[in-house]
Amino acid sequence: MNKKHTKTKQKNNNTEHKKEKQHNSIPFTRIIIISALVLVPAFGMYISLMHFSNQTAKTQNQLAKLQELQNGSVAGAETKKPEVVDLTNAFPIIDNAEISDVRRSDKTISLTVISNKNYEEIKNFYDDYFFENGWQQIDDETYTKDNKTLRIMMSDKIIKMELTK
Repeated sequence: MNKKHTKTKQKNNNTEHKKEKQHNSIPFTRIIIISALVLVPAFGMYISLMHFSNQTAKTQNQLAKLQELQNGSVAGAETKKPEVVDLTNAFPIIDNAEISDVRRSDKTISLTVISNKNYEEIKNFYDDYFFENGWQQIDDETYTKDNKTLRIMMSDKIIKMELTK
């Protein structure tokens, strides 16, 4: 009976030991699950934050490049704000004309104007203007004054002018 009692006691001890082991492992399992429930969303938020902050920086960089392009900047060129030129002071513009194109480089400004006047009216206006304002005629299309050269090409209703300093 002693052996039987010892075996039964050992079984009870083993069962109690297993229950105790299971009881002790339950809090550890709970800690793992709770940690995972907290850490996984936190890690996801961190990754999202890093991604969107990187996207924001890229977007701001692209906006800065777009603004440079809108200001007339060219890749690799020095970025400086262009000087504003009053075209009415730089060019003689015939009455009721519409400016259709303006181009600018370092020393040259080009202007295209569309007028409702015919060729003779346009020619007379510019001949009078250049004579009255002291411009010297170099050839049929070119005039000079104060270290400036103005080249003017006229056709019916279209006037192209190029001013070089």
